[in-house]
Amino acid sequence: MTSSLFSPVSQVPGVGPRRAEVLERLGITSIWRLLFHLPTRYEDLGHPTPIAELRLGEPTTVRAKVVKTLERRPRGRSHVRSLLTVRVWDGTAELHLVFFNQKYLKEVFLPEREFYVYGRPELSGRVLQMASPDYEPVVAALEHSPVRAVYPLTEGISQRAMRAFIASGLDYFNRWGEETLPEAVLAQLKFPPLGKALAMVHTPYAFAKAQGRADDWRRYAELGRKRLAFEELLYLQLQVQRRRRRLTEVCIEPYGPEADAPMPWLPGAFIQGLPFALTKAQERAVVEIAADLRRPVPMHRLLVGDVGSGKTVVFLYALLYAIAHNDQAALLAPTEVLAEQHYQTITKLLSHLPVSVSLLTGSTGRLERQGTLWDVGAGQAQLTVGTHAVLEDDLEFRRLRMVVIDEQHKFGVRQRARLVEKGRHPHLLVTSATPIPRTLALTLYGDLDLTVLDEMPPGRTAVETHWVDESHLREVYADIRRRVAAGQRAFIVCPLIEASEALPDLSPLLSVYEDLSNRVLPTCRSPVCTEA
Repeated sequence: MTSSLFSPVSQVPGVGPRRAEVLERLGITSIWRLLFHLPTRYEDLGHPTPIAELRLGEPTTVRAKVVKTLERRPRGRSHVRSLLTVRVWDGTAELHLVFFNQKYLKEVFLPEREFYVYGRPELSGRVLQMASPDYEPVVAALEHSPVRAVYPLTEGISQRAMRAFIASGLDYFNRWGEETLPEAVLAQLKFPPLGKALAMVHTPYAFAKAQGRADDWRRYAELGRKRLAFEELLYLQLQVQRRRRRLTEVCIEPYGPEADAPMPWLPGAFIQGLPFALTKAQERAVVEIAADLRRPVPMHRLLVGDVGSGKTVVFLYALLYAIAHNDQAALLAPTEVLAEQHYQTITKLLSHLPVSVSLLTGSTGRLERQGTLWDVGAGQAQLTVGTHAVLEDDLEFRRLRMVVIDEQHKFGVRQRARLVEKGRHPHLLVTSATPIPRTLALTLYGDLDLTVLDEMPPGRTAVETHWVDESHLREVYADIRRRVAAGQRAFIVCPLIEASEALPDLSPLLSVYEDLSNRVLPTCRSPVCTEA
């Protein structure tokens, strides 16, 4: 692969500094990452859905004519200067298209003009609408291709713009890109060359049509996606093995048996002082961690377990093992709420032990922060619990030897590295409550040893995780009604508060709340919370 593909994405025609900043929020920083920003689905403009058959909450494409446009300024929304409603009709029913602060669209949606519209249908009162949908005139759309890729977006970029950037990226690859796999591997796996695979995924219909097999475009898209998935997994494994090799090359002074520590009784006293017995899974985890800490290389271990499985006790044992040897330990949490919760839990569990615990978050007062910085730098603070504030340059540890990162997937590689770099090759234990199959965990985190807490303490209700697509929402809401009627409660979490033009696939809280209150769950008391 030529290094030019790792050039900044700003080298793609049409991507200026502002657009480059927006793309960076999607993780797109280079031309290579742009090309591997893959579609989540495809719009088949040749088979639009009749408006009368739309399913609420399910993103889809309709083909309809403009009936009328209406512009007004809504009350009580200072950030919404204009609200444009476009009424469209397809012969089966009427649909309202709602656009915020885009009054210029009155000159686009002229009566009798026909458009393809893609978005998420929802009810506003008794009116069927799409908020900030993607759109394209029928004539212009059919000139390009009846099949269009639909990409993950972020605020500030549209599907039309993303497709244009991808097209420029494909042109760039055709000029400068090279194959990354040996011909023998391609032949063995029956994979297409990289350039063809990219075209298959981003423009499957055009590729299939060029082969004289337009009706097979879905098969070509799937084949291209498999090739690109192999590419990503290959590079992931190369990076994992490189990191693991670097880790094994580091040599440190191992911890001896607990009996040799300045405070040999500390970890055992903690376990014995717990008001409950450890589960077999917790006992196994403690043994594995203790064995790691006695090796002459830093521990790098992933601790996985559902909420309530007892991860706190396990990682607290690891922290105390370091403290027992007169070293410092740090616990990094992704939010202030979680950091404070950990601080309160830990101080309660260690109330009978001589361990100093400090809390450092963005809300820590100036004087208290200065005192904590001094205690940590002098080595007097044995355990520091905090958020991103722990990563600041002015926090210096005297002898940091143990780092625990809770909910590690919420931190970037650089953030984790910044904390680790505050010590001299400290031991690292990261945790996750995200259910993940063991084989997948070993694939993604192959540089980490894996410990799974696969049982709950007595009396704890097992956590069940179910995934359903949007076609089963009625069954989900019916289950919620039954549970609420039985005296239970339910939480519905939405990714947005209000509709976003850039993210039409995501359900906004206000629309979902209105729909639930008026139609789906009218008998349930449903307060709204926009902060957590």
